[in-house]
Amino acid sequence: MFLIAWLIMASAWAHPFGSTLYGHKTNAALYADRVELEYLLEIPTPELLRELRAFMADIESPTQRDQDRHTEAVQSELTDGLRLLVNGERLPWVRTPCADGSGQGDTRFISYRFCARAAMPEGARTLNLINGNRPDEPALFSTTVMVGAGVVLDASSQIDVDHHG
Repeated sequence: MFLIAWLIMASAWAHPFGSTLYGHKTNAALYADRVELEYLLEIPTPELLRELRAFMADIESPTQRDQDRHTEAVQSELTDGLRLLVNGERLPWVRTPCADGSGQGDTRFISYRFCARAAMPEGARTLNLINGNRPDEPALFSTTVMVGAGVVLDASSQIDVDHHG
C-alpha cells in the first residue's frame, strides 16, 4: 500500500511534460504610459550544465562569482531576446528587480527571471512583444496579458480578446 501511495505522489510532483522542454512564461501588463514585464525561462538542468561547462571551461576552480557572471549573461541574453516594438520601433527595456532570484532550480530545471518596464510613447497604436529567446529549442509557452485603464486591446495574435469586460 505504501508503494502505491508513493508512486501516486511521485507522479503528481513530476513536471507534466517531462524535463526536456524549455519553459517560457511571460506576464505582461499594458498601461497607457508603460509596459511592465515578468519573464521566466526554465532551462532543463542537463542543458544548463553543458552551458556552464562551456562558459567555465578556462576556469580552474569556479566560484560563486563565476556562477553569478553566468546568471548575468543569461539575463542579458533574455533582455536582448525579448523585443518590444511600438508602432514598429524597438523600445528599450529598463530592468527592474524580480521578486524571485535567477539561476535557481533542481535536478529538472534551472529558472532565470527577467523583470523590466518600458515607457509607452504617446500615440502608440500597435505593440508587438517578440520572444526570440532560444528559438531552436523545444519549448512550452505561457503568456498572460493584463490591460490597464485607458488601454484598448482589440486584437492579438496570441489570445482571444473578450470585449464584454
